[in-house]
Amino acid sequence: MKAAINLTILAAIFPTDRIDTAADVFTQPTTGVIHSLIALISFLGMIIGMFILTRTFALLPAWRPLTRVLVFVQAGALALFVVQGEGPLVGLLQRLFVAVISGWIILVALRVRRIAGSEGLVTSGEW
Repeated sequence: MKAAINLTILAAIFPTDRIDTAADVFTQPTTGVIHSLIALISFLGMIIGMFILTRTFALLPAWRPLTRVLVFVQAGALALFVVQGEGPLVGLLQRLFVAVISGWIILVALRVRRIAGSEGLVTSGEW
C-alpha cells in the first residue's frame, strides 16, 4: 500500500497532456506515458491493498464494526477505477478516486488509533 502511495506521488512529477479522446492516450509524450503507467500501477496496487487489508480486518473482532464501511468505500474506489477512461472527465474521476482512497486510509488510521487507545498502548498526550 505504501509503495502504491509513493507511485502516486511519483506520477504527479510527470505531467500528462490533455486527453479528450481514446486516440490522445496513444499520442502522449514520454512524460505522459510514464504518468499513465505509474498511475495505472499505483491505482491497481491501492485497490488490491484495500481488498487484502479489508479482508484481514474482517477476521479481527476489533475491526468488525468498520468492515462494512470499508467494503463500501473500496467498492466505490473500484467503481471509479473501472469507469474512468479517456475523455474530458478522466482527471476529475482520478481525483475522486484518490479522494475515496484517502478516505479509506483515514478511516483505517482512526480505527487503529481507537484500538491502540482502548488497549492502553497510547496515552492521550502522545498523540
